[in-house]
Amino acid sequence: MAFSKLACSGRAGRTDCGKCYRLYSRDQFDRMRPQSVPEILRIHLGQAMLKLMMLGISEPSDFDFVEAPSRDAVESALSVLRELGACDWYIIQCSIIKLIKLVC
Repeated sequence: MAFSKLACSGRAGRTDCGKCYRLYSRDQFDRMRPQSVPEILRIHLGQAMLKLMMLGISEPSDFDFVEAPSRDAVESALSVLRELGACDWYIIQCSIIKLIKLVC
């Protein structure tokens, strides 16, 4: 798991003066990134792409992320989902849900 200096230097819920005991060396602390890498940039995006499709985003690759993953990562995730037939399944499911809402 990647830690950031920012997360490791926090107060950890303390509200008063006290001592902080670190479980890593000064050298390890100096090698830490100033901030951790956002999760969206560290994970496989398949689940995120499915969720966007479920929410009615017809082109998840064009979604405006706060921290945008690489185009290659998005295309790779969509490619895997297409191979599995998951994209078609979600499109059909979303269409059925929309039809049910229209009827009711």
